[in-house]
Amino acid sequence: MAVDAQTARIVGAYLDADARARTQTLARVEHAWAALDSWRDADATRFVRAVAPIVQAGERHIANLTSAYLAQYAAHLHGGPFRPARLDLDAVTGTALRGVDPAEVYMRPFHTLWTALSEGKRLTDAVAAGRARAQSLAVTDLQLAKTHTSRGVLGRDDRVVGYRRVLTGREDCGICAVAATQRYRKADLAAIHGGCDCGVQPIYGGRDPGQVIDPDGLDRAHDAIAERFGADAVDATARAAAYWPQIAIREHGELGPVLTLAAHDFTGPADLS
Repeated sequence: MAVDAQTARIVGAYLDADARARTQTLARVEHAWAALDSWRDADATRFVRAVAPIVQAGERHIANLTSAYLAQYAAHLHGGPFRPARLDLDAVTGTALRGVDPAEVYMRPFHTLWTALSEGKRLTDAVAAGRARAQSLAVTDLQLAKTHTSRGVLGRDDRVVGYRRVLTGREDCGICAVAATQRYRKADLAAIHGGCDCGVQPIYGGRDPGQVIDPDGLDRAHDAIAERFGADAVDATARAAAYWPQIAIREHGELGPVLTLAAHDFTGPADLS
């Protein structure tokens, strides 16, 4: 879908600011993890007390960035004043994102570490697994702040009829590349996956351009997957995934909608019972 130069600059500036906020937050999470030495309960408590506020500050920053971006985008398209929505930050950050206290969430890296040790893993490997879990949790929470803010802001704008995903070029996977060609209702919370950093671009007006609004983008996604994984990968996965029913959105108890391939297994309530 063709985009004018000013729109491209607005979207690009927002994605760059979002990336900087992520990088800064994750660097502080990494620093807090690297400062630990015993990996016992006292370290876990110290880490949680340090990191939960760090991540929530990052969430609030990204929520404000997202609100400002959507206001600037609307002002550019409609010629009106630049008026960021008044946000209830408590509704789009912290416990509101998962329905779980962040103190509990950021204990999980230690459960990962301790489980690895109980399985006979080397300490260095267990520590690395815990570090990766901490980073993954933080990335997800920052993305949830973005998607919850987007839904809240767009839901209050009657001019918005839907939205599409915007790829950043930093963490895009094949599923996101295909999903970015699709149209979504504004009431739908953007589905995420591990490491997701997609942005949101509103669609204004009553004209429905159809389900696939960026066929050129879909072709580029196929080409990128072919270049990285070979032509067989495109035939076996990407081209199959290009048919939207092959991509599933599963409902996760904490995260909400999660993107996956329909053929992938997903643990649900029936499995737990």
